Amino acid sequence: MYLSIFLTFAQLLASVTASIDQNELSNLIIDYIDYKNASRLISAFLCLRDLDSVSLSQKIMNASISATIFNPSKICGDRESLEDLLRYNYHSINIATDLDCESSKELLTGISAGKMFNHSYSWLLTSNNKSDALAFMGGLNLSVDADVVVAITAEETVKLYDIFNTGSDRNGTLNATFIGTWRSLSPRLNIFKLQSPVYRRQNLTGITLKFAAVTAYMDPREDDPIKYLSNPANRSYDTISKINYALGVIPRDFFNYSVEISTWFDYGGRWNGTPFFGMMGALGRREADFTLGGTVVTQERLEYCTPVVQNYPFWTGFLFKHPVSHSVRNVFLEPLSPSTWNAVMVLSLLVTVVLSIGTRYHRQENGNPWSFGIYSTLATLFQQGGDIRNHRCCEPRLQAPRDLKLQLFSGWHSSLPGQSGHLLFIVFTLFSMLLYNFYSASVVSSLLSTPPQNIRTIGDLLNFGMPSAYENASYVPHYFKISTVPAEKMFYEKMLLDKGKPKILPRSDGIRRVKEGAFAYHTTPADAYEEIAQEFAQPEICSLAEIPFIRKSVLAMWASRENPYREHLKIIHRRLQEVGILAREQKRWIAPKPECLGSTAVINSLALNDVAPAFLGLLCGTFAAVFIFALELAHRSLKEKGQATGRHRRKKIRVGKQRDPTTVSQRISYSSH
Repeated sequence: MYLSIFLTFAQLLASVTASIDQNELSNLIIDYIDYKNASRLISAFLCLRDLDSVSLSQKIMNASISATIFNPSKICGDRESLEDLLRYNYHSINIATDLDCESSKELLTGISAGKMFNHSYSWLLTSNNKSDALAFMGGLNLSVDADVVVAITAEETVKLYDIFNTGSDRNGTLNATFIGTWRSLSPRLNIFKLQSPVYRRQNLTGITLKFAAVTAYMDPREDDPIKYLSNPANRSYDTISKINYALGVIPRDFFNYSVEISTWFDYGGRWNGTPFFGMMGALGRREADFTLGGTVVTQERLEYCTPVVQNYPFWTGFLFKHPVSHSVRNVFLEPLSPSTWNAVMVLSLLVTVVLSIGTRYHRQENGNPWSFGIYSTLATLFQQGGDIRNHRCCEPRLQAPRDLKLQLFSGWHSSLPGQSGHLLFIVFTLFSMLLYNFYSASVVSSLLSTPPQNIRTIGDLLNFGMPSAYENASYVPHYFKISTVPAEKMFYEKMLLDKGKPKILPRSDGIRRVKEGAFAYHTTPADAYEEIAQEFAQPEICSLAEIPFIRKSVLAMWASRENPYREHLKIIHRRLQEVGILAREQKRWIAPKPECLGSTAVINSLALNDVAPAFLGLLCGTFAAVFIFALELAHRSLKEKGQATGRHRRKKIRVGKQRDPTTVSQRISYSSH
């Protein structure tokens, strides 16, 4: 680490040594160190005698700067030694050398072959001839992010030029911009106030940048990917690539570069040491500079590429129509909990007992007091009217006609057992009124609200056994295999594999199967929303359920490692996000989730299985009544038949007695006597 910093300023020393006398060289080095605000450690490669090198080191070290000076002629031929000296752990390091020294030129040529003129190094090169210096720099492998300053000696002033190339490996242009001066008199270093390097070097002079994009749904006969990516038709297919291309048009015009796009079917990468494949593999092989599609940031991907900006929300999940339960359930008991129903039954029984006992105590001449108590309690609890008066105990002037017997409150003052009965009736009426209103409101609200969904996780989906499939994407099996949730792994093995063969369906077929019902389809929901909104009716949209699999994250646009244009695109994309252009493009290309409007306009009708207990109770009651009625008819028929038989027998007996002569003669003899 220290040697690399020593190397940095050693080269700075070397550059100035040949162009400036030794006394002023130390001042230039110190001023340059202060301006760059780098570590105060210097490693210099100078064409000096050993004695001069020691003297120069002492002067620099007097300014609290650690300095080490090397002779470039001794190391320029050893590539490995040069790379070891330039290896460091700092973000940036300063290096200087003299272009008028042949050994230094040889050193710079080796450094250029190692692609070390980049943002990691800050170079200061000195020369007495500007044209020769620029001609030599034109042959080096410079990049747009190179931090190279050439100091040209002119009498008492040293002119400083900022040197960069828009892309030496892309037929770029060498650029030299005058940025300031240095002289021995105070103030010595005078550098103009500069813009950031990105805006200072925004004109990339029409170089070509290579982008990789996933176009899985592009027609194979289509030979122009730019036309496909810019076409808003079928926006729900390859949406990630289309959004990134739309956002990339603005940086292309702003920085003046052209685009070359390579298309891939899969996002790819490199998993568990496998060879590079797909879009991310193009970055690893240096076949592309950037991606037009985002992927999740992982540790493995950071080994061969660098994220530029995260700009696309992404998640996946299973879409399905939530099945409607066809099991018979007692919906009439659901508004209240079992404990509440038990409390109502106990309280009603208590009121019945109190009314019955009170009736028996106050009105001894009444009929069955228990019938009166049960009838009164049920009529009040169910908010129903009834003839609750006992006519045998009421005064004749209070008896009402038969057609008025169903009035709810008639006769309570004469039928209730004393003042205690009136008080109990009032309290129980208020209780039943509150309970009835709450019960009715619960039933109505349950009909207006969305039915509860019980399938909420992949484990629930597995237990339900719903047939499933997924959209063709290589990351789906990968994420299932690395999942730490046992239910997800089991779901993949049982529901997404058919004898080891993956169940893959195109998105249009998968959504059609979801519409038919009893089918779960894994896809990117944001890409499926537009087709769902077009194909599904409102009740189907309201019944649509979604179970997330890959949790929501923001995908990153990627660049190859040590990409000199990464900072350009990073800054401009951040700017697009700040001014709202990113949000505008997302609204343009990403379809919104279909909204369920049925819950506010349509009442969920009760199915037959919901009210089956009521019908079952009615049928049971009806059959019981018919059965009892048949028993009554049979009993009555038998009774009437028995009575008729008795009457007939008695009649025959009477007739027989009248016709018996013995009996008649006896009667005559008796009468004569």
